[in-house]
Amino acid sequence: MSGSNLSKNFDGSSSRELGRIIEEKGLAWFREQEFKTLELLLQNCGHQLKAPVLIALGGGAFDSKAHSLCQKHAEVLTVFLNTPFELCYQRIEDDKNRPLAKLGKDKLFATYNERLALYQKADITLNDFPLNFIEALLSLGHNFKEM
Repeated sequence: MSGSNLSKNFDGSSSRELGRIIEEKGLAWFREQEFKTLELLLQNCGHQLKAPVLIALGGGAFDSKAHSLCQKHAEVLTVFLNTPFELCYQRIEDDKNRPLAKLGKDKLFATYNERLALYQKADITLNDFPLNFIEALLSLGHNFKEM
């Protein structure tokens, strides 16, 4: 299995740089670029599909537009890693490179709940998955690497 983290395919930028880019160009611009990156990855995977490919998306990347795109590709299987809001919040609350984290916990909780209905449309929902999910895949003998 090969894999790709969408945010690491975004112009080769680090998370610090992504935060700055979002603040400078806006979230709408960033989401559009993120979608184009996903679209390109899916096109490339479709042409080179010799083994399963894992593409990790951040919470904001899997919007209705991305969901529709994934549904157009019969070979794409979407997986929702069902993570409680409190855990999500703990992971980002002190991250100064995440502009949405600056909105505060209440706004983030509202955003989480808005997105949840769409996430639940994934082909598979994983509850109680290990926090080191990628490492768990590696332990199964799969070859997960950056594309």
